[in-house]
Amino acid sequence: MTIELRPAKFARILCAVVAVLIVCHILTQAVWLVWGYDHQLGVRHLFDLGQENNIPTWYASCALLLCGLQLLAIGFSKKQAGEGFARHWMGLAGIFCFLSLDEAASIHEFTIPLLRPIFKGTAFLGGYLNYPWVVAWALLVLAVGLSYLRFLGALPSGTRWKFVFAGVVYVGGALGTELIEGRIDYLYGIYSVMHAISTTVQESMEMIGVLLFQY
Repeated sequence: MTIELRPAKFARILCAVVAVLIVCHILTQAVWLVWGYDHQLGVRHLFDLGQENNIPTWYASCALLLCGLQLLAIGFSKKQAGEGFARHWMGLAGIFCFLSLDEAASIHEFTIPLLRPIFKGTAFLGGYLNYPWVVAWALLVLAVGLSYLRFLGALPSGTRWKFVFAGVVYVGGALGTELIEGRIDYLYGIYSVMHAISTTVQESMEMIGVLLFQY
C-alpha cells in the first residue's frame, strides 16, 4: 500500500490548525486582560499557548513526533539503500522525538532550580536569564549544529536553506524569545499584557518552525 502526501496540501491543513489555535489563544487572552474574565469556564486554559496539559501542547507534541517519524522513515530508507548520512537522519529523528516528549512533559523546566543558583537568581543580567534552562539548551543546539555541518553541506541547496530557515524560526522562538520573556517577567510579572504578547510570539514561532520543517 502506498500513501501519497502532497506537501503543499498537508502544509495548508497544518496552517489552518495553527491559525485556529493562535486565534483562540488571542481571543481568550483578550477576554481575560481587557474584561477581567479569568477562568472562562476553563476555556482560557484550554487554549493558552503558555500553559501545559491543553490542546496547543497536545498539537505541538504531536507535530514534533510526526517530524521524528518522518525523519526515522527517511533514515531507514537511506540505510537500506546504502546511502550516506543515514545515522544523521536517525539522529534527527531521536532529537525530534525527545522534543515531543519535552513539549508534553516540560522536561526542561526541571533544570531551572538546578541552574538558577549558578546564575544568581532571577535578577542575573536584568532578568534575561530568568529561565536559565535556555543556557543549557543553547549549548546543546550549538553542539548539534556543529556536528551536523557536513550533513547540511551534503543536502541539496534548496533543502539545506529550508532546513536552516525552519530551524532559525523554531530555535528563535524556543530560545530567543525566552530570553526576552524572562526580562518581561522580571519587570512586569507573568500576569501582564507584555507577557501575554511575548508568549504568543514565542509559541507561534515554535509551531510555525515545526510546520516549515514538516513541509
